[in-house]
Amino acid sequence: LISHLHDVVLRRDEAGNPIETKLHQISSDLHTVITNYLQDTVESMVRSAQDKCPNVLSEEKVVDDVRAACLAKSQLSSQLVETAIVEQAGSVILNKVNEVNLAVASTVSDRVIDEVVDSLSKTCKNLQSGEGHRKRASTGTEMGSRERGSSESSSRSERSDTVSQGDDTTSQKSDPSPLGGHRQSVARESYLDAFSCIPRRA
Repeated sequence: LISHLHDVVLRRDEAGNPIETKLHQISSDLHTVITNYLQDTVESMVRSAQDKCPNVLSEEKVVDDVRAACLAKSQLSSQLVETAIVEQAGSVILNKVNEVNLAVASTVSDRVIDEVVDSLSKTCKNLQSGEGHRKRASTGTEMGSRERGSSESSSRSERSDTVSQGDDTTSQKSDPSPLGGHRQSVARESYLDAFSCIPRRA
């Protein structure tokens, strides 16, 4: 992302850096201002000299010669002004501007990265929360199945015990007790004795 933001700045500078353009304009304007200032200074000095030395500078030719000599000495090269403004001061300004651009790009990149990390963290927490919910739901279902299985097993065991008790009761009813068998044996013997007393026909 930082490289992309750096390319954005470079593409803007391809059409011409407005700061450099303004620096060149400022150097030209400043040279004009300096030239006018020096010329005005020369005129002020010449007039002051005429006031102080009216006899020496009473002739116009002498005054013009002094003025021309002063103007020749008061020339300031435009290249000097441009070098001072564009290359020296401008270099410091442009370096500082580049530092500011880098700081802005870093701020944007850091904020984007923070947002991405925060979004990933929230997504991870949501996924973990959903996984835990599914695990709890699965555990609850298994426990419910076990409880239902245990209940059904208990019911089957109770029904089996009931059937077993019923079979025991039926068995007790169908099988004669020892006392009952003894009474039946005594009854058969009495019947046989009574039958033996009946006279038989010849």
